[in-house]
Amino acid sequence: MKLKKIAGFFFPSSSTWGFWLCMGLFFKGVLFFIQIHDHSVDNGYPIPGFIGGSWGDTQSYLVPIDNLLSGKGYTPDFRLPGYGIVYLPFALLFSKGGACNVLIFIQFIVSSISVYALALSVKNIFKSNVFFYITFYLYAISSFSNCYDSILLTESLTTSFLVFSIYFFSRY
Repeated sequence: MKLKKIAGFFFPSSSTWGFWLCMGLFFKGVLFFIQIHDHSVDNGYPIPGFIGGSWGDTQSYLVPIDNLLSGKGYTPDFRLPGYGIVYLPFALLFSKGGACNVLIFIQFIVSSISVYALALSVKNIFKSNVFFYITFYLYAISSFSNCYDSILLTESLTTSFLVFSIYFFSRY
């Protein structure tokens, strides 16, 4: 009887979106907060007040927006401004460290929602709750996709928006 209760808790209907979003936040949040605490990802591009990580490309996404805000124009312009457009409103409202913190939390939240969207996509394609559950839990614990959520790079948002594209395509 206890096994049935446990199974009922971890495998409710796929339409129970509140449960699945909370589970996505929980699973993705574990690695996200471990990485923030650990600070294992850093390339020597310190941002005062920033709690996340940065790698080699981080500067090339942020510096053009910082230059634009300081009146120097969008320079250097060797990057498309897609990530910069997401960073821009936060850079207008907060310090650089604060804006970067908001950005990684946005990445984390969008990534958590994408777990549910991917599982729903699989359910739409295969018409099976079993595949929904397998996809949800495997993607939720996937360290490869989770590791980019706390880093100032395009990988997290790109993966999430690709998943949303697949979801809307599967609904069509």
